[in-house]
Amino acid sequence: MNPELTREALSRFCSDEAKNAKEVGGLFYTYQGAPALEARLLGADITPTVSGFGDVIPLINCHEELNRLPCHFLEEKLKNLLDSLNVLAEANNLWLNMMAPYSLLCDVCSPRLPLWLLRYPDEVEAALLSLTEALADYGAKAFDHGVKVISLCDMQALPAVLGEKHHRRFAAKYQVLLLKSLLAEGGRGVVHVCPFTFSPLETYSLAFYHGYPIPGKDYQAAVLERYERGRRVVVGRQCPHIKVTETIYEMSEGVIG
Repeated sequence: MNPELTREALSRFCSDEAKNAKEVGGLFYTYQGAPALEARLLGADITPTVSGFGDVIPLINCHEELNRLPCHFLEEKLKNLLDSLNVLAEANNLWLNMMAPYSLLCDVCSPRLPLWLLRYPDEVEAALLSLTEALADYGAKAFDHGVKVISLCDMQALPAVLGEKHHRRFAAKYQVLLLKSLLAEGGRGVVHVCPFTFSPLETYSLAFYHGYPIPGKDYQAAVLERYERGRRVVVGRQCPHIKVTETIYEMSEGVIG
């Protein structure tokens, strides 16, 4: 996939790279942090680019290294981030963007990853499972530190690029595992899934939604209201930055995957 196209698509969900947080619709602040945040939490180094993003120096340069990816982010880096989230959450309704497993693997891997899907699929899945566990732990701790909404996106995982067979095996499977893990933690929190990159879950009958009317048509108020209910819920089908709409879609409990 062309990295510039991926960056352009991601920019719809990202705040100004020069800021750590920005106001969204008067209700939420989105914590953006440094470019390639999750890759940094794994220990990757980043080369800044003129676009304001960053090129990740791959952690995985040969297929033998796929089995060495940790199932947790670096403790000190994660602690520093969680401390920052905790401070911001004291005064804001905090919204955190997060990559899904396949896109994170693309970030930290050699450009040879598409070839490895064919030649070393088991090793790729081992790496994806480790990243899923790391992301689930990160997400659970983020909720514990005051984040109200986690917005998941998987911009590298496109069926048109991977093909349906590989998308099911290497992307959708781990999207589902991550969602299940985040829901299993319980407690408050809204997981907002990208309507573009998570829509194949419905196509594959791995997830289903139920629509609920929004009396005031304020989408972000409806998202916040779900957080205030005190339980973990997944919402999707719509852009997280939509202002006015009549319906909010909740993923039905017990039917994911």
